[in-house]
Amino acid sequence: MSKGTLFLIPCTIGSSPELVLPSSVFEVVNQIDFYVVENLRSARRFLSSIKISTKIDDLTFYELGKHTQESDIPSFLNPALEGKNIGLISEAGLPAVADPGGKLVAIAHGRGITVKPLTGPSSLMLALMSSGFNGQNFRFRGYIPKERGDRISFLKDMETEATKRGVSQIFMDTPFRNDHVLEDCILHLSPKTFLNISADITLQTELIKTMPVEQWKTQKPPLKKRPTVFIIGRPEYLY
Repeated sequence: MSKGTLFLIPCTIGSSPELVLPSSVFEVVNQIDFYVVENLRSARRFLSSIKISTKIDDLTFYELGKHTQESDIPSFLNPALEGKNIGLISEAGLPAVADPGGKLVAIAHGRGITVKPLTGPSSLMLALMSSGFNGQNFRFRGYIPKERGDRISFLKDMETEATKRGVSQIFMDTPFRNDHVLEDCILHLSPKTFLNISADITLQTELIKTMPVEQWKTQKPPLKKRPTVFIIGRPEYLY
């Protein structure tokens, strides 16, 4: 029996699916009955929004979040071993990037299951391409540390790599801590260091702006509860 395919399905990052997702995504999801999702509620809402032909209650979901037991993850691929296709959906954006779905992808490769990524929005890449920073040499640093002391050291390290080596530093945090992250950037980065803030990407409330930290000090936007990507970098052209 031939094995099924693990499809990596992009999810919207706030805007309407038809505005940001290609038609191929809609075609694929209508052929899948098994899903591994980061958050069951948001996944059901997403699939309902793209009006799939199968009733949501007839689908099978496996939840893969930060509280999932690692020993349970391999079993989520059993349908693929039986010839069924599986869809992997993150809570927002692309699965397996700053997302626990990467573990499932690794297991799929180990079991000889075809992994097929589908095209969709990535807040990280949209922020980088809009920042004016080095898009050829960049580093995604993931989530900034929670503890204040560790966070400050983390910011200083990124600042050095960005300003001295020209490596754009992309990072993020959970939305409810965004205001604290910006405050720490203002307090502990050099006033001349450039910082890009990209919030609510693809939404009507979208904010994308790059300027020195000293300017952010007097133009602090409210970021709490807004999905935000931060980038410390060196502009490709100094204006």
